[in-house]
Amino acid sequence: MSRFFADPYFGRVVGGLMSVLRRSGVQLALQIVGTEDGRRRLVGDLRNGQADGVVVLSLPAVDPLPGMLVDGGVPAVMIGRPGDAVPVDYVDLANETGASLAAEHLLGRGCQQIGMISGPAEVPASSDRISGFRRTMARHGHGWVPMAAGNFTQDSGESAMRTLLAGHPDLDGVFVANDLMALGALLALRDAGRAVPDDVAIVGFDDSSAAVAATPALTTVRHPLEDMAAEAARLLLARIDDPAMRVSSVIYEPALVPRQSA
Repeated sequence: MSRFFADPYFGRVVGGLMSVLRRSGVQLALQIVGTEDGRRRLVGDLRNGQADGVVVLSLPAVDPLPGMLVDGGVPAVMIGRPGDAVPVDYVDLANETGASLAAEHLLGRGCQQIGMISGPAEVPASSDRISGFRRTMARHGHGWVPMAAGNFTQDSGESAMRTLLAGHPDLDGVFVANDLMALGALLALRDAGRAVPDDVAIVGFDDSSAAVAATPALTTVRHPLEDMAAEAARLLLARIDDPAMRVSSVIYEPALVPRQSA
């Protein structure tokens, strides 16, 4: 629960959902589910009519909840593509494209020793960002990119940056897979006496409030979460009205937002 309130990602999603649901007179209830018993209770409650449908977000790659919802006949929409092949509506970002934009920007600045701080590789969005970054770097002749993994928190970004610097002290550019981890990376670089962007350029991902609050302000990849959440709410309302509608996906395009860090 503490992570939910600390991460701007979730607040942006709730805001986007409410922008649609409020106008439709629909109430939003938050439930955090992290255990097998919790999943079973949630699906049972939904099947018993305690809610009309559910928007699911922030799942690991292998999680039975989407399949349980589909099998239970519960109207559901995911924010982020499902890790398994499940016939469920979802809204997602072209994460590979976003990571490619970050790579192109760092290369365009003239960075030569570029690393990445990723999220957990088993999370679909994180895996896509890793693939997109590596693929673009390879197209530019960088066949290997040093990486360290975090878990999308500021502390994990700081730790990952320290790991990268220890193994690769000549780094002059880093792509960080979300803005909160990038805040931690900035702290580690400051402690190491490395100036941003003069010594090391940093590109984050999300364009969250953390990007604007950072010092220097983060160059980042725009992740239109509010728009995506609003679309997820519209899809869910349509699914509730017509359970037989075709399974849908909506993919949003990212954009690079240049600021002072790169």
